[in-house]
Amino acid sequence: MPEAMQDQALYDRVYAASEEIIVAMVKGHGTDQRDVCRALRDDLFNRYKNKALNDPLSRIARDPMRKLSANDRLIGAARFCLTHQVNCPQLCSLIREVCAYEISDDEPQAEEWRNWQKDGVRSLLSGVTGLDVADSLVQMIASSGDDA
Repeated sequence: MPEAMQDQALYDRVYAASEEIIVAMVKGHGTDQRDVCRALRDDLFNRYKNKALNDPLSRIARDPMRKLSANDRLIGAARFCLTHQVNCPQLCSLIREVCAYEISDDEPQAEEWRNWQKDGVRSLLSGVTGLDVADSLVQMIASSGDDA
């Protein structure tokens, strides 16, 4: 993970996406949460930079089916943003990139992932999240890429 945190462009994009989520958290839970959320984010970013953790990106990226499930990490955060009327283009763009993940044979539901991938981002997102292909979030994510 430290190597990913050294990629300034990626760092900036993830930081911007985290700011979208913080705005939604503030809208949902009050302005007194802004500093708490930012402190937690900054603490996480500092831990991710720690080379002593030696947590390889290949391990962190594994199991995209779980990480893209409707109420987990990425999709859950995007849904939370939309619930609180917060645009989240940075988060949607990062989620779209996750959809291109080349899953290993030994990962859970690898065959399903590949089949949905063949049918496109909308199919993958619908299959993994359970959201309808016409859902506004699925559409936002699918249209966030250069080739959408």
